[in-house]
Amino acid sequence: DLVTHNELLPANAALSSIVRVATVTGMVGGGLLLDQSWSRFGWEGWEAGFYVDSMAYLVSVLTLVGITVLSHAASRRARSPHPIAESAEVVMHEVEHLRSGMKDTFKLIMSHHGLRFVFLMVVVLGALAGAIFNILTAASIAVLGAGAKGVGFLGGLLAGGMIIGSLAVGTVGKRWDKRWMMVSGCLLMGALMLLGSVWFSYAVFMPIAFLGGAVLAPVMVAMDTMLHEWSPRGSRGLIFSSRDTVLGASFIGFSTLAGASVALLQAVARTPYAVALFIFGLVVIVGTLGA
Repeated sequence: DLVTHNELLPANAALSSIVRVATVTGMVGGGLLLDQSWSRFGWEGWEAGFYVDSMAYLVSVLTLVGITVLSHAASRRARSPHPIAESAEVVMHEVEHLRSGMKDTFKLIMSHHGLRFVFLMVVVLGALAGAIFNILTAASIAVLGAGAKGVGFLGGLLAGGMIIGSLAVGTVGKRWDKRWMMVSGCLLMGALMLLGSVWFSYAVFMPIAFLGGAVLAPVMVAMDTMLHEWSPRGSRGLIFSSRDTVLGASFIGFSTLAGASVALLQAVARTPYAVALFIFGLVVIVGTLGA
């Protein structure tokens, strides 16, 4: 809404760059936070991570609910006085509105060839993120000896690469075909997963994480820009909410599959994490070509 059609891609690239700066801070800072001694509270580092993260989400949810309730209540009181008891009614109304809107939005997505392509790629991105998150987090701690701090640094390198990739696509990528950016980027990410599975070591994953971030950023920027361009203005908010829902569901599903695969492969493979990374690298490549 704030920029012209021709400025959508550089605007999304700028937003992506800013978000990745926060990601670097959070990933590296989170790793360092978990590496501290929490014994005075009776916690291990990973336990502290759960408590800190859950409190942050709790504050976020309460804040969003408060904004929703207070904004609607204020707008209604401006027209006529209403009791405070209307808050529950407002929340229920918003939930019903969201349910109805999401149903109509998914019908629109399935009927629009461009939106359908983007959402298929969203599923692929969820598979990519879920597999990497599960396999590399566990492997860094259990096999590679890098610990929580090492996981944080890998995430920081990934986000750092995404900053570079976002800046690049925002300055020189205006003429690039956005479909090509998404497909080629996901194929390269799958190839990097295969490469990492062959040379499975923390030293190898450091440059792969940075390069992967630089490759992944144009995919994310192109995806957001295509959704902006193809979404009807009145449905844009719900389409982006649907994107996040599909991405989250895909991430959870493939993260669970990756964890189960590692558990099963431990009985038959000497390097189950590397084999699982290879398998899901193939999944990403095949899924990209299928989309």
